[in-house]
Amino acid sequence: MPNKHTWQKEDGGRGDILNPKRKSVRGANPPHHDSEETVRLIHELRERQIELETQNELLRQTQEELEAGRAKFFGFYNLAPVGFFTMNGEGLVFEANLTSTKLLGMEGNLLDGHSFAEFVAAEHQDAFYLFLKKLLLAGTPQSCEGGIKRQDGLTFWARLDATVAKEAGDGAPRTTL
Repeated sequence: MPNKHTWQKEDGGRGDILNPKRKSVRGANPPHHDSEETVRLIHELRERQIELETQNELLRQTQEELEAGRAKFFGFYNLAPVGFFTMNGEGLVFEANLTSTKLLGMEGNLLDGHSFAEFVAAEHQDAFYLFLKKLLLAGTPQSCEGGIKRQDGLTFWARLDATVAKEAGDGAPRTTL
């Protein structure tokens, strides 16, 4: 068995790896392709490169459009003059805009995870429960009015308009305050 410092000559003999007459594997010429084949391969590679550059540019444009849409949505949703929030069938809020949190006397996204019933005045709890139940059973837009208490204890009169969001997949009510 040859040691790792020797190489096998074409004639079956052994030679030193440092032999300057030895052909370098790294410097070896690649397998010979006729010039037509080489030109065809280069052409295919250029076509693929152009396709990838075009796709990359389309992805970049789509990303820019998405960013513009996101900024527009932020303005429409978060800066709207009315409160919007999404809650599940049990009345737990999992998404709210800035206006709704301000109306309820809260900061940022602190409304997320709270039961909206916490903000309904005690004398209107039954009406809110029936409103939510009817909304989920009928699946059609519903409205109700009642007292809403802020986190600081002040109460104000509000109208709730709600629809069941089909795009949410879970039938989550989307509500306007």
